[in-house]
Amino acid sequence: MGRTTDLYRDLCSLSKGEFGEVLDALGDRRRFVTEDGDRASKVQDILTLARKDAGLRQDVEAALARMGALGGWALTGRWLEAVEQACRSVPIVGAQDGKRFRMPIDDIYVPLALSPRPDRAALSRDLDVHDIAAVRLARGALDIRHVFALLEQRIAEGARLRGVAVIGDPGSGKSTLLKHLFCGARRGRRLGLPTGLTPLLLRFIDIAPVVMDPPRGLLLPSMIERAARQHPGAGRAVRPDSGPFLFLLDGLDEVSDEATRVRVAEWLDVEMESWAGSRFVVSCRKAAWRRAGQELHASLLGLGVLDFGWEDIRAYVRGWFKVVERDYGDLHASADERAERAERGARALLEALSSTPGTAGRKLRDMAGNPLLLSNICLLQYARGRLPQARVRLYQECLDLLLQSWARHQGVRRGLPPEDTQLALAPVAWAMQAASDGRAPTELARQELVALLAERLPELPDLELSPEALLDRVVEDCGVLVESDVQRYRFPHLTFQEYLAALDAQDRGAAVELAERAGEPRWREPILLAMGLRGMFRPFMEALLERPDIDALEELLRACLGVSRRVEPGPFLRVLEAAASDPHLVEAAAVVLRVLRGRGVPGLEEAAQALTGHPDLALRAQARSVCGLSAERVDERPPADPHPGTLWRAPELGLEFVWVPAGGYLRGATLAHGHAGYDPVAEYDESPPHRVRISQGFWLGRFPVTVDQYQTFVEATGAPPPDSFRDSELNQAAQPVSIVDWHQSRSYCLWLGAQLGAHVDLPTEAEWEWAARGDDGRSFPWGEAPPEAIRANFRSEHLEPVGGRPLGRGPFNAEEQAGGVWEWCLDVFGDYPRDGQELVDPCLVGDGFEAPRVLRGGSWYDLPWDIRSAYRHWFPAWSRDPSIGFRVVCRFPRVA
Repeated sequence: MGRTTDLYRDLCSLSKGEFGEVLDALGDRRRFVTEDGDRASKVQDILTLARKDAGLRQDVEAALARMGALGGWALTGRWLEAVEQACRSVPIVGAQDGKRFRMPIDDIYVPLALSPRPDRAALSRDLDVHDIAAVRLARGALDIRHVFALLEQRIAEGARLRGVAVIGDPGSGKSTLLKHLFCGARRGRRLGLPTGLTPLLLRFIDIAPVVMDPPRGLLLPSMIERAARQHPGAGRAVRPDSGPFLFLLDGLDEVSDEATRVRVAEWLDVEMESWAGSRFVVSCRKAAWRRAGQELHASLLGLGVLDFGWEDIRAYVRGWFKVVERDYGDLHASADERAERAERGARALLEALSSTPGTAGRKLRDMAGNPLLLSNICLLQYARGRLPQARVRLYQECLDLLLQSWARHQGVRRGLPPEDTQLALAPVAWAMQAASDGRAPTELARQELVALLAERLPELPDLELSPEALLDRVVEDCGVLVESDVQRYRFPHLTFQEYLAALDAQDRGAAVELAERAGEPRWREPILLAMGLRGMFRPFMEALLERPDIDALEELLRACLGVSRRVEPGPFLRVLEAAASDPHLVEAAAVVLRVLRGRGVPGLEEAAQALTGHPDLALRAQARSVCGLSAERVDERPPADPHPGTLWRAPELGLEFVWVPAGGYLRGATLAHGHAGYDPVAEYDESPPHRVRISQGFWLGRFPVTVDQYQTFVEATGAPPPDSFRDSELNQAAQPVSIVDWHQSRSYCLWLGAQLGAHVDLPTEAEWEWAARGDDGRSFPWGEAPPEAIRANFRSEHLEPVGGRPLGRGPFNAEEQAGGVWEWCLDVFGDYPRDGQELVDPCLVGDGFEAPRVLRGGSWYDLPWDIRSAYRHWFPAWSRDPSIGFRVVCRFPRVA
């Protein structure tokens, strides 16, 4: 009888006192049990005796039965079987009617690409920076098995890690990944984790209530009892000594109150210490993780979920159509005919995704990178043969289909009027979105739902149903609501709830209410979806711009602009006009100028011009930066005799350059007090300081190359897009492109040179430092003032778009050389010379694929001393990292 038997786990689950009773039941045979051993060794001794002595076994089982512990693990096993049965398939969007309309997970699962990412907590607290090391060692995206291998490597090296956190956007596949892991571990698949882990899948909505009203002792067994309500006693045998376990904890973001979520995270950080040898996987949305993740940083390796790439999309679409035709297609068709229909349907959808031109095509492909949206796209293509171009329209049409066409397609009953039914459900969704206090899931009792529907239905006479009948139809026929517990209901996916909550806000004219909730992460998605609904943008923006904390909401404001149907300039221009005389609006005006820069909003430059003499330094600099766009040179060639800092814009490509003249300076820094180049925080590889002369001037990118600029290169050449394009925190058009290696950066330079008829390359290390320091040897591009947020994007939670920090510009008007992204230089990294001779145009060359290449400037998550102009760093040339990008140097041939 081995370790994994039910009796072994029953014995391991006992309290100290209960286990003492079992030992007492052994009588004089107790002397054969090791007195000074741990629980596991004592249990093994008892089992060894029981194999030889049937009477002893009966005594042990009788003692367990008296205390209600016999068969405890068998109860756990039956619960695990039920969980596995539920996890073997996933619904077709929202259709969750019994066993119908579900897809086997093994038939459609596409492995998620995960990217270890740096965490600001590693830099702001005295913690092990294991996740940053993971980023810098990882080349590109990882699948979950490689992640687990990385985790085990870190643990073997002494890190106090207990597992991983899977952090992603709504619908990115986090929950499906955990279900896949659960089923795989149950079937004994090799996952890259230690052998013998028993998987346990729990949702945080079952965890939070226990944390807020905790019993004595460990909490996870109590949480299992709450989750396994249909299997009383399932949690009793789950104890540290009966493990180890693989705890799969889904949906930390569903604890929607931030204070409660942080408390849950604090509890988990402590609880994990008690489960030696067990591993934990936690899933959470990005916005909710930012605060809670600080509590779990030292215990969980943070992983961002990347969007599907094109090959992932192909695999998912083909799998989806194959399953739907096989399981729900025409019953009169043969298997071969169904397979052929599946192939035709998949091929048509993939062709539509790949060939739709322009901005509409790009947005459609972006949506297809999200697994949930892709499943919606598949359903709409299958049922209607066409695709919407906007995300909010996608949800609307998908719900239309579930309410009407899909039910009729399956021969259930006549479908429901989709527009009126959505309006009837909208107040339900708003109530669910607003009601959660972090202690309960987003679900409502039947009585509450009926009351909400009864209040709305008189306004919708075409439905011709009682509230009770409508609820039953929505649940039983359409799957738009599901019964999560007896007489309690929820939406099958949070995104449907969020869309309908946005629809309710539109229907009630409640844009101001949404603006009041703008600081709460759980309202982010309803707000973004509302921006795609008619009549919501202007009143929402008017209310949002009046908030005193508008600077903290800048990222949300940018996201709203990215998804809105139409950017109405009125609310923004009024803020700019009023800021000229109202000091309370200075911060709001600066935010407006930053987020609208380069968007071509009518009237923006005129309004900014009035602020170019404003007494506030930061606002004045931002206004001048915006107004500078209208005065740029747009000739096909830059001026022949430019002055230092002259700005030139390349036609059609949207690239801006500044002129850096020839000159000389003192490169490097030293800790030697009183010596030239002294810097009290200098690093050894910055020494010795030495003279450098740049013999020829050059045009330097005003900013690092952006996502939008690199996207043009990808579309023109067919080059593979970087993984940052699949990460919603790194793929905004105006953000610096990141996760590009040195070779990819030089490929871009080669292409750009052909477009401009010029020699384009990465700057040498000497050129880069000259552009950042000038001839006065300044410590930072702007001078000697210590770094602060108005000058550089550093020690931050995210990478920000370019153009928002004109006060950080350098001596020749290059911007954002400090912070943002590390920037590749042309050189191989090496020691500075010590012979004291002046160097002219130095560049340490090398052709090795893995040769260490210089990086300069620091990044969005680095510390202040890392963004000094003299600070040096390096990575292998193949390294790809969320903190690495590049800018370019351009030289034109002389014209005779």
